[in-house]
This record gives sequence, structure tokens and C-alpha cells, in this order.
Amino acid sequence: MKSKKIALSLLAIVMVMVTCIPSYAHINDNNYNPRLTSLFYKADDNEIVAYYDGQPIQKKDIVVKTGEIKESRIIEIKNSNKSLKKIDINLDEVKTNVQSSVSDYIPSGYTEAVVVKHLGAPNLNQKTTDHYLTNDTGKELAGTLDFDLRSQFIWLLSGFIPTVGPVITVTGFFTSARDADLAKKIRTQTDRGYDVMWRCIETNYGTFHTAEYWGGRYIDLSLIDSNYATEVLVAVSYR
Repeated sequence: MKSKKIALSLLAIVMVMVTCIPSYAHINDNNYNPRLTSLFYKADDNEIVAYYDGQPIQKKDIVVKTGEIKESRIIEIKNSNKSLKKIDINLDEVKTNVQSSVSDYIPSGYTEAVVVKHLGAPNLNQKTTDHYLTNDTGKELAGTLDFDLRSQFIWLLSGFIPTVGPVITVTGFFTSARDADLAKKIRTQTDRGYDVMWRCIETNYGTFHTAEYWGGRYIDLSLIDSNYATEVLVAVSYR
């Protein structure tokens, strides 16, 4: 009887270990990113998890640890979009139909902007927030992420006209940017003396970030309007 109890106890311990070990391993996995959802992890490598400048981003295009869109894919998209604009409209043969790019000047008296867009596609909802920032603001923003200065981070993004309060009060927005090593990406541009455009893409698959060169004058107001996705402009704010 005693040996039976011992055996049952050992079995219970083994069952607990089997249950807990996968969870423990998942938490300590260097490729685990809490800003990516379970939907992302369940997806296959070719599943579309976001859109960037009218082009699909697949799971395999994401650096899982940081949520960064791979630079190689961004370059590929920019080159592809340049080619599309030179085509004399025969878009029936082009699956990724992209509306003509529309850019606008920042109004006189302002030097920075925030542009917010919403996109709807099959199985995907997306919010894209583009922050067009001067070199000085970019440097300061990187510093707040380096030193975990949440309140200063929010202060730096305040003061746009009209307010971008709804943008910066999203739960986990600061933490997501910090975890994505956004500071390093921003400094890649500011250390060269450039202004920077920081893009935050939020979908039902997770949150993804990029930081790119910005020329300091134009903001991109182009929208996707195609048979696979529709995008609307939600807000344009200046500072």
C-alpha cells in the first residue's frame, strides 16, 4: 500500500513537470516577444501579419525578438513601389494594387507631424502611426527609451495639434517601443544628422516598429484602396 502511494506521488510530480516545463521554456525563450500575440505564434511563415506601404508583411519578415520588420523586406517594398508607379496602368495583372503615393508638406510654422491610418483586410485589422520627428526630438526620444523614462517619453510626443493623446495613451505603447530596441534604430538615423520617421504598426498579430530616414518636409498620406485591403486616414497632427 505504501509503495502504491509513493508511485502515485511520483506520477503526480512527473505530470506537474510535464505541464510546467513547456511554459517555463516559453517564457525563457530568447525568441519570445510578449508584444506579439498567440495568433502570430500560431501562424505559418507565409501568413500576412501586417501591411507596409501597401505591401504585405509575412511572419517570416519579422524579427521575432524585437518585432522589427526586416530591413531587407523594407528595401524590397520600396523598390517594388517605385517600379509600380512607372507602369502605365494595367493593374488588373498586379495583385498588390497600390493607390498612387500622396505626399504633403508640413505647414509653415511646424517641423514635426504624426499621421494615423486604419486598415482593414481579411483576418487583419491594422493601425499605423507614423511619427515624423526632427533630429533633436529623435535623439531625446531614444534617450527616454534607454533610461526607461516613461513620463518624458509621453511628454516628447505631446504638443501636437490636434492632440495625439489617444495615440500615446495606448496601453503598453512605451514598453513596446522600449522592448523593440527602438532607441538603437532611431540613433541609426540621428547619429548621421538625419531626421527620423518612426512607424508603429499595431495589428491583431502584434506590434511592429521601424525607424527610417526622413527628409524633414514631406509626410506620406497615401492610402491602400484595393481588392484586398482598404485604408482610411484617421488623423494628421502637427507640432
